[in-house]
Amino acid sequence: SSIVTSSAFDRRLSPLQVIYPYWRRWRLANRQSNVDLDRLSVQTYTVAELLDRSQQFQVDRDYTQASRWLYLAMLQRLHDVNLIPHQFSRTDREYLKLLTILPPIEIGEVLVSTHEQLHFGNMPITAAGFERCQQAYRQIEECIGLIVRNS
Repeated sequence: SSIVTSSAFDRRLSPLQVIYPYWRRWRLANRQSNVDLDRLSVQTYTVAELLDRSQQFQVDRDYTQASRWLYLAMLQRLHDVNLIPHQFSRTDREYLKLLTILPPIEIGEVLVSTHEQLHFGNMPITAAGFERCQQAYRQIEECIGLIVRNS
């Protein structure tokens, strides 16, 4: 006796090929505009709270989460001093372009590229990687301080 299979399963489909039509249908049904996303009510944290969370994860040696919270602290700090206001629809690349207001762009790029690596690459961050993020955050704070004092 033989097993009858549908032609769809006879071909080897990647998981993406199987899931994509369902995801696309769900996305279209649940589409929200970027403006709607920016109006959502969300939990907000102070820079101090975000840095505290980052430090808690660092103590637990969860450098991936520690880096995420440090990235959020950077965004909140930039928002607090009215350099780059929050806009939930912004991508990391858009934030990078806006970070050109801080003299050496590389300092912001460290946190943004680490965030991209975490979000899209699902790569864990090492202690050394987190230290680079902390150093970049300190430099961003220094740049913000100079900008605020000179304005």
